[in-house]
Amino acid sequence: MKIIEIEIKQFRNLPNTNILFANRLNAIAGQNGTSKTSVLGLIGHIFTFDKDIKTLSGGNFYTQFAGIFRLAYPEYDKAGEHIWNVKFDSEKDAPAISYDRKEVGKRESIRIRVRESKKGSGKIKFPVIYLGMGRLFPLTLEKEIKNNNSVLTEKENKEFADLHNEILMIVDEKIVPESITSSSKSFYAPKTEKYNHLGNSAGQDNLGQIITALISFKRLQTLMGEDYNGGILLIDELDASLFPAAQMKLVEKLDKKAQELNLQIFFTTHSLEVLAETKRKKDSKIIYLDKSSGRIIPKYDLDVEELKKDLLVLGPEALKKVKCKKFVYCEDEEAVDMLKCMLSKDIKDSIKIFPTKLGNTVLKDIAKKKIPDFKKLLEKT
Repeated sequence: MKIIEIEIKQFRNLPNTNILFANRLNAIAGQNGTSKTSVLGLIGHIFTFDKDIKTLSGGNFYTQFAGIFRLAYPEYDKAGEHIWNVKFDSEKDAPAISYDRKEVGKRESIRIRVRESKKGSGKIKFPVIYLGMGRLFPLTLEKEIKNNNSVLTEKENKEFADLHNEILMIVDEKIVPESITSSSKSFYAPKTEKYNHLGNSAGQDNLGQIITALISFKRLQTLMGEDYNGGILLIDELDASLFPAAQMKLVEKLDKKAQELNLQIFFTTHSLEVLAETKRKKDSKIIYLDKSSGRIIPKYDLDVEELKKDLLVLGPEALKKVKCKKFVYCEDEEAVDMLKCMLSKDIKDSIKIFPTKLGNTVLKDIAKKKIPDFKKLLEKT
Protein backbone atom coordinates (compact mmCIF):
# COMPACT_ATOMS: atom_id res chain seq x y z
CA MET A 1 0.00 0.00 0.00
CA LYS A 2 1.41 3.36 -1.06
CA ILE A 3 0.18 6.94 -0.72
CA ILE A 4 -0.10 8.49 -4.17
CA GLU A 5 -1.55 11.91 -3.34
CA ILE A 6 -2.79 14.18 -0.61
CA GLU A 7 -5.59 16.62 -1.40
CA ILE A 8 -5.64 19.52 1.04
CA LYS A 9 -8.82 21.54 0.83
CA GLN A 10 -7.99 23.69 3.84
CA PHE A 11 -5.14 23.62 6.34
CA ARG A 12 -3.36 26.75 7.54
CA ASN A 13 -1.05 27.89 4.69
CA LEU A 14 -2.09 25.09 2.33
CA PRO A 15 -5.57 25.85 0.95
CA ASN A 16 -6.60 23.94 -2.17
CA THR A 17 -3.23 22.20 -2.49
CA ASN A 18 -2.66 18.77 -4.02
CA ILE A 19 0.67 17.01 -3.56
CA LEU A 20 1.76 13.92 -5.50
CA PHE A 21 4.11 11.31 -4.05
CA ALA A 22 6.46 8.58 -5.23
CA ASN A 23 6.47 5.01 -3.94
CA ARG A 24 9.93 5.09 -2.38
CA LEU A 25 11.60 8.34 -1.25
CA ASN A 26 9.81 11.68 -0.97
CA ALA A 27 11.97 14.71 -0.16
CA ILE A 28 9.83 17.66 0.92
CA ALA A 29 11.84 20.86 0.55
CA GLY A 30 11.31 24.60 0.65
CA GLN A 31 12.15 27.71 2.59
CA ASN A 32 11.08 28.10 6.22
CA GLY A 33 7.37 28.61 6.73
CA THR A 34 6.28 26.52 3.73
CA SER A 35 4.43 23.90 5.83
CA LYS A 36 6.85 21.03 5.22
CA THR A 37 6.37 19.55 8.69
CA SER A 38 2.61 20.02 8.39
CA VAL A 39 2.59 17.67 5.40
CA LEU A 40 4.25 14.99 7.55
CA GLY A 41 1.60 15.53 10.21
CA LEU A 42 -1.29 15.25 7.76
CA ILE A 43 0.13 11.96 6.51
CA GLY A 44 0.94 10.47 9.90
CA HIS A 45 -2.38 11.24 11.59
CA ILE A 46 -4.53 9.00 9.39
CA PHE A 47 -2.86 5.78 10.57
CA THR A 48 -3.04 3.58 13.63
CA PHE A 49 -1.58 0.18 14.55
CA ASP A 50 -1.67 -2.59 17.13
CA LYS A 51 -0.71 -1.08 20.51
CA ASP A 52 0.78 -4.37 21.67
CA ILE A 53 3.44 -4.33 18.94
CA LYS A 54 6.23 -1.93 19.86
CA THR A 55 9.20 -0.44 18.06
CA LEU A 56 12.70 -1.18 19.36
CA SER A 57 12.57 2.15 21.18
CA GLY A 58 9.47 0.99 23.06
CA GLY A 59 7.09 3.27 21.19
CA ASN A 60 4.09 2.59 18.98
CA PHE A 61 4.00 2.09 15.24
CA TYR A 62 1.79 5.15 14.90
CA THR A 63 1.94 8.82 15.80
CA GLN A 64 -0.54 11.17 17.41
CA PHE A 65 -1.36 14.47 15.72
CA ALA A 66 -0.03 16.39 18.74
CA GLY A 67 3.23 14.48 18.45
CA ILE A 68 4.06 16.42 15.29
CA PHE A 69 2.43 19.79 15.92
CA ARG A 70 -0.28 21.36 18.02
CA LEU A 71 -3.32 23.27 16.93
CA ALA A 72 -3.72 26.80 18.29
CA TYR A 73 -7.32 26.27 19.37
CA PRO A 74 -9.56 28.23 19.48
CA GLU A 75 -7.68 31.48 18.73
CA TYR A 76 -6.34 30.52 15.31
CA ASP A 77 -7.21 26.92 14.49
CA LYS A 78 -10.97 26.47 14.41
CA ALA A 79 -13.13 23.40 13.91
CA GLY A 80 -13.90 22.65 10.28
CA GLU A 81 -10.86 24.53 8.99
CA HIS A 82 -8.72 21.42 8.59
CA ILE A 83 -9.92 19.29 5.68
CA TRP A 84 -7.78 16.91 3.67
CA ASN A 85 -7.90 13.58 1.91
CA VAL A 86 -5.15 10.97 1.48
CA LYS A 87 -5.34 8.78 -1.62
CA PHE A 88 -3.77 5.33 -2.03
CA ASP A 89 -2.91 2.94 -4.83
CA SER A 90 -4.71 -0.01 -3.22
CA GLU A 91 -6.87 1.35 -0.41
CA LYS A 92 -9.94 3.54 -0.10
CA ASP A 93 -9.36 7.25 0.41
CA ALA A 94 -8.85 8.57 3.93
CA PRO A 95 -10.64 11.93 4.28
CA ALA A 96 -10.06 13.88 7.51
CA ILE A 97 -11.73 16.91 9.09
CA SER A 98 -11.45 18.78 12.39
CA TYR A 99 -14.41 19.16 14.78
CA ASP A 100 -15.21 20.52 18.24
CA ARG A 101 -15.05 17.90 20.94
CA LYS A 102 -17.39 18.57 23.84
CA GLU A 103 -17.48 16.20 26.78
CA VAL A 104 -19.20 16.69 30.12
CA GLY A 105 -16.73 17.80 32.76
CA LYS A 106 -13.91 18.31 30.28
CA ARG A 107 -12.50 21.36 28.56
CA GLU A 108 -13.71 21.86 25.00
CA SER A 109 -11.08 20.85 22.46
CA ILE A 110 -10.54 20.21 18.79
CA ARG A 111 -10.16 16.73 17.30
CA ILE A 112 -9.50 15.28 13.88
CA ARG A 113 -11.87 12.65 12.51
CA VAL A 114 -10.49 10.26 9.89
CA ARG A 115 -13.06 8.64 7.62
CA GLU A 116 -16.24 7.80 9.55
CA SER A 117 -16.42 7.42 13.30
CA LYS A 118 -18.41 4.20 13.18
CA LYS A 119 -16.82 0.86 14.10
CA GLY A 120 -14.82 -0.71 11.29
CA SER A 121 -13.98 2.63 9.73
CA GLY A 122 -11.75 5.42 10.98
CA LYS A 123 -7.98 5.37 10.85
CA ILE A 124 -6.11 2.93 8.64
CA LYS A 125 -4.20 0.13 10.33
CA PHE A 126 -0.69 0.46 8.96
CA PRO A 127 2.70 0.82 10.74
CA VAL A 128 4.20 4.31 10.87
CA ILE A 129 7.22 5.76 12.66
CA TYR A 130 7.69 9.52 12.99
CA LEU A 131 11.06 11.02 13.92
CA GLY A 132 10.67 14.67 14.85
CA MET A 133 13.08 17.44 15.77
CA GLY A 134 12.96 16.40 19.42
CA ARG A 135 15.42 13.64 18.54
CA LEU A 136 18.14 16.32 18.27
CA PHE A 137 17.90 17.42 21.91
CA PRO A 138 21.41 16.76 23.33
CA LEU A 139 21.66 13.84 25.74
CA THR A 140 24.13 15.83 27.85
CA LEU A 141 21.32 18.28 28.71
CA GLU A 142 18.86 15.57 29.74
CA LYS A 143 18.02 15.45 33.45
CA GLU A 144 17.76 11.68 33.48
CA ILE A 145 19.27 9.01 31.25
CA LYS A 146 18.66 5.32 31.70
CA ASN A 147 20.55 2.37 30.24
CA ASN A 148 18.25 -0.51 29.33
CA ASN A 149 18.95 -4.13 28.59
CA SER A 150 19.41 -4.54 24.85
CA VAL A 151 16.91 -6.73 23.02
CA LEU A 152 18.79 -6.71 19.73
CA THR A 153 19.89 -9.97 18.22
CA GLU A 154 23.46 -10.54 17.07
CA LYS A 155 22.35 -9.97 13.48
CA GLU A 156 20.62 -6.69 14.43
CA ASN A 157 23.72 -5.56 16.34
CA LYS A 158 25.81 -6.10 13.22
CA GLU A 159 23.29 -4.31 10.99
CA PHE A 160 23.27 -1.32 13.34
CA ALA A 161 27.07 -1.15 13.42
CA ASP A 162 27.41 -1.56 9.65
CA LEU A 163 24.87 1.16 8.85
CA HIS A 164 26.37 3.54 11.41
CA ASN A 165 29.93 3.14 10.14
CA GLU A 166 29.07 3.13 6.44
CA ILE A 167 26.96 6.29 6.63
CA LEU A 168 29.46 8.20 8.79
CA MET A 169 32.37 6.70 6.83
CA ILE A 170 34.05 5.33 9.93
CA VAL A 171 36.72 2.70 9.38
CA ASP A 172 37.87 0.03 11.84
CA GLU A 173 35.77 1.14 14.81
CA LYS A 174 33.84 -1.56 16.60
CA ILE A 175 30.29 -0.38 17.40
CA VAL A 176 27.99 -1.96 19.97
CA PRO A 177 24.50 -0.41 20.17
CA GLU A 178 23.25 0.33 23.69
CA SER A 179 19.62 0.96 24.61
CA ILE A 180 19.10 4.47 26.01
CA THR A 181 16.01 6.13 27.45
CA SER A 182 15.95 9.80 28.46
CA SER A 183 13.18 12.19 29.34
CA SER A 184 12.67 13.09 25.68
CA LYS A 185 13.63 10.05 23.60
CA SER A 186 14.40 6.35 23.53
CA PHE A 187 16.69 4.67 21.00
CA TYR A 188 19.84 2.65 20.42
CA ALA A 189 23.06 4.67 20.58
CA PRO A 190 26.49 3.64 19.33
CA LYS A 191 29.05 2.61 21.94
CA THR A 192 32.74 1.92 21.35
CA GLU A 193 35.71 0.88 23.46
CA LYS A 194 36.59 4.57 23.91
CA TYR A 195 33.20 6.21 24.57
CA ASN A 196 29.50 5.54 25.18
CA HIS A 197 26.32 7.49 24.44
CA LEU A 198 27.52 10.53 26.45
CA GLY A 199 30.46 10.92 24.09
CA ASN A 200 28.41 10.72 20.90
CA SER A 201 28.01 13.63 18.56
CA ALA A 202 24.58 15.04 17.70
CA GLY A 203 24.96 13.37 14.30
CA GLN A 204 25.49 9.96 15.90
CA ASP A 205 22.44 10.47 18.13
CA ASN A 206 20.33 11.44 15.13
CA LEU A 207 21.61 8.59 13.01
CA GLY A 208 21.15 6.10 15.87
CA GLN A 209 17.45 6.95 16.02
CA ILE A 210 17.01 6.58 12.27
CA ILE A 211 18.76 3.21 12.30
CA THR A 212 16.66 2.12 15.30
CA ALA A 213 13.53 2.88 13.25
CA LEU A 214 14.80 0.91 10.24
CA ILE A 215 15.66 -2.14 12.33
CA SER A 216 12.23 -1.84 14.02
CA PHE A 217 10.58 -2.24 10.61
CA LYS A 218 12.89 -5.14 9.81
CA ARG A 219 11.85 -6.93 13.01
CA LEU A 220 8.18 -6.15 12.32
CA GLN A 221 8.56 -7.68 8.87
CA THR A 222 9.93 -10.85 10.44
CA LEU A 223 7.24 -10.92 13.14
CA MET A 224 4.30 -10.46 10.78
CA GLY A 225 5.55 -12.69 7.98
CA GLU A 226 3.12 -12.78 5.06
CA ASP A 227 0.83 -10.28 6.81
CA TYR A 228 3.50 -7.58 6.58
CA ASN A 229 2.57 -5.12 3.86
CA GLY A 230 5.21 -2.44 4.35
CA GLY A 231 5.22 0.74 6.39
CA ILE A 232 5.78 4.49 6.42
CA LEU A 233 8.76 6.35 7.86
CA LEU A 234 8.45 10.10 8.47
CA ILE A 235 11.60 12.11 9.26
CA ASP A 236 11.65 15.84 9.95
CA GLU A 237 14.89 17.58 8.86
CA LEU A 238 16.69 14.47 7.65
CA ASP A 239 20.00 16.28 7.14
CA ALA A 240 20.20 17.91 10.60
CA SER A 241 23.58 17.44 12.34
CA LEU A 242 25.08 15.30 9.55
CA PHE A 243 27.93 16.39 7.29
CA PRO A 244 27.18 16.53 3.53
CA ALA A 245 28.82 13.23 2.52
CA ALA A 246 26.99 11.42 5.34
CA GLN A 247 23.72 13.00 4.21
CA MET A 248 24.21 11.57 0.74
CA LYS A 249 25.16 8.18 2.10
CA LEU A 250 22.08 8.18 4.32
CA VAL A 251 19.82 8.80 1.32
CA GLU A 252 21.50 5.89 -0.46
CA LYS A 253 20.86 3.57 2.51
CA LEU A 254 17.26 4.76 2.93
CA ASP A 255 16.63 3.99 -0.72
CA LYS A 256 17.91 0.43 -0.27
CA LYS A 257 15.92 -0.09 2.94
CA ALA A 258 12.77 1.27 1.28
CA GLN A 259 13.08 -1.50 -1.28
CA GLU A 260 14.06 -4.21 1.19
CA LEU A 261 11.33 -3.38 3.75
CA ASN A 262 8.66 -2.08 1.35
CA LEU A 263 8.76 1.33 3.01
CA GLN A 264 7.48 4.63 1.74
CA ILE A 265 9.71 7.30 3.25
CA PHE A 266 8.85 10.98 3.60
CA PHE A 267 11.35 13.51 4.91
CA THR A 268 11.84 17.26 5.03
CA THR A 269 15.19 18.82 4.19
CA HIS A 270 17.04 22.01 3.29
CA SER A 271 20.11 20.16 2.05
CA LEU A 272 21.12 20.49 -1.60
CA GLU A 273 23.21 17.32 -1.21
CA VAL A 274 20.18 15.37 0.00
CA LEU A 275 18.05 16.74 -2.83
CA ALA A 276 20.68 15.94 -5.46
CA GLU A 277 21.04 12.37 -4.16
CA THR A 278 17.26 11.88 -3.99
CA LYS A 279 16.93 13.05 -7.57
CA ARG A 280 19.26 10.24 -8.66
CA LYS A 281 17.06 7.53 -7.14
CA LYS A 282 14.38 5.66 -9.04
CA ASP A 283 10.74 5.88 -8.01
CA SER A 284 11.54 8.86 -5.78
CA LYS A 285 10.40 12.46 -5.87
CA ILE A 286 11.39 15.94 -4.74
CA ILE A 287 8.38 18.02 -3.72
CA TYR A 288 9.42 21.64 -3.56
CA LEU A 289 6.98 23.90 -1.72
CA ASP A 290 7.40 27.27 -3.40
CA LYS A 291 5.97 30.45 -1.84
CA SER A 292 7.33 33.01 -4.31
CA SER A 293 3.87 33.72 -5.76
CA GLY A 294 2.33 34.56 -2.37
CA ARG A 295 0.79 31.15 -1.80
CA ILE A 296 2.46 27.78 -1.37
CA ILE A 297 2.59 25.76 -4.59
CA PRO A 298 4.19 22.30 -4.87
CA LYS A 299 6.67 21.99 -7.73
CA TYR A 300 8.26 18.84 -9.10
CA ASP A 301 11.21 17.81 -11.26
CA LEU A 302 13.18 20.97 -10.56
CA ASP A 303 16.88 20.61 -11.25
CA VAL A 304 19.35 21.13 -8.43
CA GLU A 305 20.40 24.56 -9.71
CA GLU A 306 16.79 25.79 -9.59
CA LEU A 307 16.47 24.44 -6.04
CA LYS A 308 19.73 26.15 -5.12
CA LYS A 309 18.48 29.43 -6.53
CA ASP A 310 15.39 29.42 -4.33
CA LEU A 311 17.01 28.08 -1.16
CA LEU A 312 19.89 30.57 -1.40
CA VAL A 313 17.53 33.32 -2.63
CA LEU A 314 19.63 34.02 -5.72
CA GLY A 315 18.59 36.60 -8.28
CA PRO A 316 18.38 36.03 -12.06
CA GLU A 317 21.99 37.05 -12.71
CA ALA A 318 23.29 34.75 -10.00
CA LEU A 319 21.23 31.89 -11.38
CA LYS A 320 22.61 32.57 -14.86
CA LYS A 321 26.13 32.13 -13.49
CA VAL A 322 25.14 29.01 -11.58
CA LYS A 323 23.67 27.44 -14.70
CA CYS A 324 26.62 28.42 -16.89
CA LYS A 325 28.17 25.46 -18.70
CA LYS A 326 31.77 25.15 -19.81
CA PHE A 327 32.63 24.23 -23.38
CA VAL A 328 35.03 21.34 -23.86
CA TYR A 329 36.71 20.75 -27.23
CA CYS A 330 38.00 17.39 -28.45
CA GLU A 331 39.86 16.33 -31.57
CA ASP A 332 37.10 14.19 -33.07
CA GLU A 333 33.92 12.19 -32.43
CA GLU A 334 35.89 9.23 -31.06
CA ALA A 335 37.47 11.46 -28.41
CA VAL A 336 34.03 12.83 -27.49
CA ASP A 337 32.64 9.30 -27.01
CA MET A 338 35.64 8.27 -24.91
CA LEU A 339 35.34 11.36 -22.69
CA LYS A 340 31.62 10.80 -22.12
CA CYS A 341 32.32 7.24 -20.98
CA MET A 342 34.94 8.44 -18.50
CA LEU A 343 33.03 11.32 -16.88
CA SER A 344 30.32 11.13 -14.20
CA LYS A 345 26.78 12.31 -14.94
CA ASP A 346 27.21 15.42 -12.76
CA ILE A 347 30.26 16.53 -14.71
CA LYS A 348 28.65 15.80 -18.08
CA ASP A 349 25.61 17.86 -17.05
CA SER A 350 27.85 20.87 -16.34
CA ILE A 351 29.70 20.92 -19.70
CA LYS A 352 29.12 20.85 -23.46
CA ILE A 353 31.49 18.71 -25.50
CA PHE A 354 32.32 19.47 -29.13
CA PRO A 355 34.43 17.61 -31.74
CA THR A 356 36.64 20.24 -33.46
CA LYS A 357 38.37 18.11 -36.09
CA LEU A 358 41.53 19.90 -35.03
CA GLY A 359 44.68 18.11 -34.04
CA ASN A 360 45.77 17.67 -30.45
CA THR A 361 48.72 20.05 -30.96
CA VAL A 362 46.52 22.84 -32.34
CA LEU A 363 44.14 22.62 -29.37
CA LYS A 364 47.03 22.75 -26.91
CA ASP A 365 48.48 25.84 -28.64
CA ILE A 366 45.13 27.64 -28.49
CA ALA A 367 44.81 26.91 -24.78
CA LYS A 368 48.37 28.07 -24.01
CA LYS A 369 48.07 31.34 -25.94
CA LYS A 370 44.91 32.33 -23.99
CA ILE A 371 43.24 33.88 -27.03
CA PRO A 372 40.54 36.30 -25.67
CA ASP A 373 37.68 35.08 -27.87
CA PHE A 374 38.49 31.49 -27.04
CA LYS A 375 38.56 32.30 -23.33
CA LYS A 376 35.19 34.02 -23.64
CA LEU A 377 33.69 30.89 -25.13
CA LEU A 378 34.89 28.86 -22.16
CA GLU A 379 33.03 31.12 -19.77
CA LYS A 380 29.62 31.45 -21.39
CA THR A 381 27.02 29.15 -22.83
